Amino acid sequence: MVVAGVTGAASFMVADQRRDELRLAAMELAHRIVLQHLDDQDAMSGQKGLPIDYAGVRFRWDLQVQDLKVETDGVEVDRDRAREAFKRFKRVSVRVWLSEESGGSTLPITGVPRASLSRVYDVLPFRNPDSFGTMIETERGIQDLLRALTGPGQ
Repeated sequence: MVVAGVTGAASFMVADQRRDELRLAAMELAHRIVLQHLDDQDAMSGQKGLPIDYAGVRFRWDLQVQDLKVETDGVEVDRDRAREAFKRFKRVSVRVWLSEESGGSTLPITGVPRASLSRVYDVLPFRNPDSFGTMIETERGIQDLLRALTGPGQ
């Protein structure tokens, strides 16, 4: 009985460690997807939802970009001015989960190793010199830069 108890406990610890490793890999992959999106917003658009091999297993993912909302509950603020000040900011959210091909699921359901990551960013590409350089290499990138600087429709 003692051997069975020790074996069961060891088996549980090994399985728990494996789940932790998969969650860590999912978080690392989510971070990489966010960085790739920040550097080139179109880079991952054609691959959205397709499995990605990472750390020897396959993961599925999704990415959403939303306008940053300004909430002024209980604070006297000029709402239009606050919206104007934050219009350049977006929130990117990424979910990554273990793919069904690696023992996970096609959807990020409970029990499947997964990670979620959100980041607020300024659409102006001044995060680093490489981001700026990449943006101004294409006509669309220049248009996006001008739109971010002058506002939509300008």
